Amino acid sequence: MTPPAVPTPLRRLTDGTVKQTNPFTGTQVWTVPGRADRPLAPPGETPGPIPVEDAGRYCAFCERRYDETPPERERVVRTAAGWDRLVRLPAGRLHDTVAEFRLIPNLFEIVSFDYWAANHGYRPTPEAVAHQASYLTDPAGRALLTRLLRRRFDVVADEDVERLTTRFFAGGHDVVVARRHFVDGATLDSQHADTGSLTPEEHEQYVALTIRAMQRLYDDNPHAVLVAAFQNWLRPAG
Repeated sequence: MTPPAVPTPLRRLTDGTVKQTNPFTGTQVWTVPGRADRPLAPPGETPGPIPVEDAGRYCAFCERRYDETPPERERVVRTAAGWDRLVRLPAGRLHDTVAEFRLIPNLFEIVSFDYWAANHGYRPTPEAVAHQASYLTDPAGRALLTRLLRRRFDVVADEDVERLTTRFFAGGHDVVVARRHFVDGATLDSQHADTGSLTPEEHEQYVALTIRAMQRLYDDNPHAVLVAAFQNWLRPAG
């Protein structure tokens, strides 16, 4: 009788990802290169007053700092008629509206475009290629991309910008961001907003955008067998 195949306990993939498999339980752990490089600042231990002059600039996800995140895939805005979706806005229009929810690539992704390209031969879709080209040929867009790369990799040569920015348009790890940083009427910097702060109508839009994000990943990447949506929770999650 031939014994069942046992997964290799330790595998290092082409992109540097390390996959460890427990030979007894089958539990698999991935170690992804570069994930620990996120610029996380520790929160203060004692709540303090919210600085009014920083309104809209509390973090890189706030509305006055849209150009500190990778190019949007989509945003949901509130209008007099209800809700509207704006898709693939150019860099010059990021501040024309205030997004209630945004869908953006993760600057510090867990499973990167390089992983899919190096290990599975994945290539960007025509839509992703067109979106990237529109940013690279726009001076404001190219400047935004260059700033993001230098934040991600410190030093980036001009000739590497096109190759390295593919991750922002064809990657597989997106973030759904809501508008509020603090709850409405907050006075202390410990009063952060969360999904429990959303109205039922807002929550519907938030979930709908998340579902569209998951569907896009399935449609765009034939190598992705399973797409998972998860919510960061508590300080260790960032």
